Amino acid sequence: MAHSIPRISAQLWSVKEELQGNYLQTLCALSKAGFEGVEFAGEFGPFSQNPEGLRLHLDELNLSADSAHVKFEALNPFNLETIEFYRALGVKKLIIPWDEKASCPYRIIKFIEDLNELAEKLEAFEMCIGYHNHADEWKPYQNATYFDHIASRTSGKVILQQDVGWTLEAGQDPAAFFKRYPARSSTTHFKSPNNNASPIIGKDGINWETIYHSAIENGGAQWIVIEQEVYPYGMSPIESLIASRTCLDLLLSQRSGG
Repeated sequence: MAHSIPRISAQLWSVKEELQGNYLQTLCALSKAGFEGVEFAGEFGPFSQNPEGLRLHLDELNLSADSAHVKFEALNPFNLETIEFYRALGVKKLIIPWDEKASCPYRIIKFIEDLNELAEKLEAFEMCIGYHNHADEWKPYQNATYFDHIASRTSGKVILQQDVGWTLEAGQDPAAFFKRYPARSSTTHFKSPNNNASPIIGKDGINWETIYHSAIENGGAQWIVIEQEVYPYGMSPIESLIASRTCLDLLLSQRSGG
């Protein structure tokens, strides 16, 4: 079965300081660097009250906004104002970036129920809910992990946005997770572990080819979101983010003979 090649977007949290300095210029630089989309993380610059205007600006830059990180409290109880903002922006996937209930043995069941309920309600808006892991979700829970518990007890409508960097940092196998929960990761984060010698993807000794192909073939990845949290060698955040994108492209093209 043939799988489509996922598109590459930038997690805007990676360049939050540059966005605060010059929002439009930063988006333009990401477009020129070859990113096909952006994933929002709460920064909208001069467009905080004008999602339609921001969507038009992204269109001019040939950038898509498939997903956004949105705090659980902004969505639950069901917040129509929040939904309409992201809908006007063109965002289809609302991803909860972290929540303490997701790794709390006394609160995780209710959290899972809320995720399933949000998934049902968002369907009417042609949108999806998802959850993004950190290291805490990989802690042991009921003979597996908290993230496995979320994955196995949420509807298939709930996206599992695996953060590969945190998965590796927790000593887990990201490719194995894609295989355990097929077609649940239409968007996934590529990031080098924060404790790695080099935080630049493709220069960190990680077997990104295997992870990449598993994300597509097993996880059903439509978007690979590159995130950068460590900026080495005196590089700026945006220089580091672009370097990870460039090195990943080079690594994959070399392995494919391109």
